[in-house]
Amino acid sequence: MSAGAAAAGAPAPLALPRRAPDGAARALLAGAALSLAIWLVFLAAGTTDGRLFLGAPVWAKPQKFALALALHFATVGWLVARLSPPMRAGPVLAALTGAALLSAWFELGWIGVQAGRAAPSHYGTADPFGAAMYGLMGAGATILVALPAWAGVLAARDRRARLGPGLREGVVLGFRGGAAGTLVLGFLLGGGEGHHWPQQRPEGAALPLLGWSAETGDLRPPHFLATHAMQLLPLAGLAADRAGLAHPRRAVRIAGAALLDRVLERLRRV
Repeated sequence: MSAGAAAAGAPAPLALPRRAPDGAARALLAGAALSLAIWLVFLAAGTTDGRLFLGAPVWAKPQKFALALALHFATVGWLVARLSPPMRAGPVLAALTGAALLSAWFELGWIGVQAGRAAPSHYGTADPFGAAMYGLMGAGATILVALPAWAGVLAARDRRARLGPGLREGVVLGFRGGAAGTLVLGFLLGGGEGHHWPQQRPEGAALPLLGWSAETGDLRPPHFLATHAMQLLPLAGLAADRAGLAHPRRAVRIAGAALLDRVLERLRRV
C-alpha cells in the first residue's frame, strides 16, 4: 500500500465524529440546546420586566447562568462524542451526565424563581429554606464540574479517541485543571457573604455587562477564567493541531500557564 493510500485510510482526528452522537454525548448536546432555549425565555422576560435587584436587572443572572450552562454542556458533549465507544458507554460517565443535567435544571429553576420574586438565589441564607436551597446549589455545582473532570480523565486514557495531540492536551488540562480551579474558587465564593474573600467589601463601580467590581478585589473574574479554561484550552489545542505546529502539546501548556498566571494575578487583587 502506498503512503498516500495509507494516509487516506488513517483516521482523521480533527474531523467531526463520523456517527451521530449517542448516549451521554447526545444527552449533553440536548442539554445544551435546552439550556439555550431557557436562556431565550429569560432573555424575553428581561425585555418586559425592567425591575432591578441590588442595582442589576433581575433577569441578568438567570440569563448568564443559562448561557454558561449551554456552553458547558456543548463543550463536554462535543468532547464525549469523540471518545471511543467503550469510553462513551462507561457507567460513571452516564451517571455523572444524568446528575449534571438534573443539577442544571434545578439551579436554573431556582434562579429563575428567585429572579421572578426579585429575591437572592445566592447568599440568601437568612431563612432555613433559603440556606437549604443554597446548599443544594453548591452540591449541584460540584456535580457540574465533576463531569468535565471525569471526561478529562477519559480523554487522557483513551488511546482510540479521535483527538489530535494538541486537542487531547487541551482537554486534559482544561477539563481537569478548570474543574479544580472552578471548585476551589466556587467554594471561596460560596463560603463568604459576597464576591470577596475573606470578607465582603463595598464593590464600587461595576464593569459593563459583567457586573464585576472595577474598584476592589473580586473573586468572580478568576472564577470566570478557571471555568472557561474548559473551553479556552481545548480551543488552543485544536488550533495548534490545525496549524500543524511541531509541538502542539507544548503550545497548549504555554497557553495554560498564561491562563493560570492571569487567574493568580486576579487573586492577588482580592
